[in-house]
Amino acid sequence: MPAPLLLRSPLLEQVRFPWYVARQLTRLSGDFDVADCSSGDGWVYQAVRRENRLLTVARSHGLEHIVDSVFREEVASGKQKQSWKYPLYHGGYRLWEVARSFSTADLSVFPNQGDLDFAVERLGVKADKAAIVPNGIPDEFVGLPLRNANRTNEKLRIAIVGSYSHRKINVAPQALNRVLHANPALQIGFLGTGVSEDSVLQDYSREYHARINVLRRYSHSSLPGLLADYDVLLFPSLSEGFGLVVYEAMACGLAVIATDLSALQTYLAHEEDVLFVARNDPESIEAALSRLIREPGLLFHLQQQGWLKAQRFAWSKIAANTKTLYEEFIARKVASA
Repeated sequence: MPAPLLLRSPLLEQVRFPWYVARQLTRLSGDFDVADCSSGDGWVYQAVRRENRLLTVARSHGLEHIVDSVFREEVASGKQKQSWKYPLYHGGYRLWEVARSFSTADLSVFPNQGDLDFAVERLGVKADKAAIVPNGIPDEFVGLPLRNANRTNEKLRIAIVGSYSHRKINVAPQALNRVLHANPALQIGFLGTGVSEDSVLQDYSREYHARINVLRRYSHSSLPGLLADYDVLLFPSLSEGFGLVVYEAMACGLAVIATDLSALQTYLAHEEDVLFVARNDPESIEAALSRLIREPGLLFHLQQQGWLKAQRFAWSKIAANTKTLYEEFIARKVASA
């Protein structure tokens, strides 16, 4: 018999999910060594479990409290609107669930230093029960041929990968319109926008439309081939847990201009691996793009160094390191039992 229609609502399913996880882990905990749960999903089980050998891990893919803080700043500045429902769940109860999950887990895993510091300082997570574990790029992205410095910067091609949403794009159109005006040969590609071409092009002067390519969707395996036509990834996101596409673009040989988020500063250095720009600052984006047009040596340096850095993030390496981390915490749990 199908569940009542009310119980099929996405919001109620989200509320119910931690209870479902608790039932399943209670039933199956003897079959596993580790329960690695996304943030907010393991708190019920961790509250009711009996002592057992199962290592409970709370994993952040981007701490909700930081995303919430950025969103509230955007609302306060009039750049985004907040629905009346937001404070009830995503901006309220969900944040409590996430904090509870991290503070009661045997191990809390975060993708960057800023998330870990926030959790220790404000969510009650013990520092000796927290670790940083990056995401990884598919192994087929590793070892791709490194491009040669054989392109003229006047014909620079810029890629922006990901949803065409406020969090991902924000002030970038202001900068891109000016750079397109100043550089008649410049080309821009929006890959994986999730919206129509018209929805993207409306943010840019009609005279530039012929130099803008919009691809609404793509298969992930096709990304290296798509990025082969570009020189620079622009990543103006307001908040990220890791920023995986940055490393995928680096592995494909692109130089990267990105917002100076903690998620990226944990692993990347300004002017060595990437050019960082200030959040919500179109002038900073414009200056960085103009600099790469003027300085071909810097462009090639970033392409080479980014490619080298990306090789460290193969999923096979991340998985092996994560397994070692699990084993360390399992041994610690056994020793303290």
